[in-house]
Amino acid sequence: MNKYIVTLIMSFFALSIATAQQIDHTFTYQGELSDSGMPANGLYNFQIEGFDAAGNSKTNVSEHLLIPVNNGLFTIDDVDLGVAGLDAYATFLQIRVKGLGVGAFIDLSPRQKLKAVPYAHKVIDGAATNDQVYTFSTTGGWGPADPVDLSPWTKDGQDIYFLSNTAVGTLVNSATHKLTVKASLANNNRALRLIGTNGGNIGHGARMNFGDNDFVYLEEDVDDHLVIRANQGIEFLNNTKQPLEAGSGTPINGQMKFMIHANCSLASPSIFKQYNGVDNGAATIASSGVNGLCKITFPFDISGRFYQVSVVDNLSGKSANCQISASGLDLNCTRFNTGTFAGDNGQIMVLVY
Repeated sequence: MNKYIVTLIMSFFALSIATAQQIDHTFTYQGELSDSGMPANGLYNFQIEGFDAAGNSKTNVSEHLLIPVNNGLFTIDDVDLGVAGLDAYATFLQIRVKGLGVGAFIDLSPRQKLKAVPYAHKVIDGAATNDQVYTFSTTGGWGPADPVDLSPWTKDGQDIYFLSNTAVGTLVNSATHKLTVKASLANNNRALRLIGTNGGNIGHGARMNFGDNDFVYLEEDVDDHLVIRANQGIEFLNNTKQPLEAGSGTPINGQMKFMIHANCSLASPSIFKQYNGVDNGAATIASSGVNGLCKITFPFDISGRFYQVSVVDNLSGKSANCQISASGLDLNCTRFNTGTFAGDNGQIMVLVY
């Protein structure tokens, strides 16, 4: 007996919530059966089983006995493949059929892919409470459950906080501080962005409070211009430096570049103390072969800088001046007697801005 099925799976879920708060995953299967080339009539037994794309069985067998077939048309209610048939992966239905008095079921081909419509469903409350979510398990199917909060942050009204060290950004393996912000290697200049208000006299990019009623502001008052403002003033507890300009290698205006206290003499020129406000390089001093004349060599080009020179001992009738060399690295200084203009060995102070 040659049998085959041509079907439209007009199947659908009647997905209501059972008493155990699980979604009913059964569906209705409608098809057309031919028996020996003619529309079938009478009672037939059916089996429906789900297979994956590789041809492996993935569901239980749903068996339906004594299904009436009228002019080839039949309807099977409550096809139950179990939850495994609805795992969001492709499921192909194997239909088997046999007539009354026939010994074995006959596999019909080809297997039919379960289409998207049977996956559509409507969920009613099913005894779920406010703020619960529906979750799926392979043993119990779908059901309401309390949401699991995996976030390390604690929400308090409109505020969020984190009690331990945390990291924000990419390529941050561990955090050693309360908040670590790090950019990726491809965006190493974009670790943190602060956006202030639009309009007003000052755009507050960030306002920081350290436990009292006073604030420190980081402000961009005009484009690409940073202002640090604090109610009680700003102190720098360690040396501050202003590095050379990128590309040109020249100092940038704004801070003291060099301070030197030196002995400008013929026999024993020396530097008593110095401060480099740009980098860690040191200045050197040498005699120019004349009383009161010396040459101070800097570790970077100071041409175009402002500078000031004065005598240290503040003796009457003593003064000093300097000239920048053509190379921009040397400052040729003279300490002299203002009455005779003769060179005078002694101490000078040089400030480079």
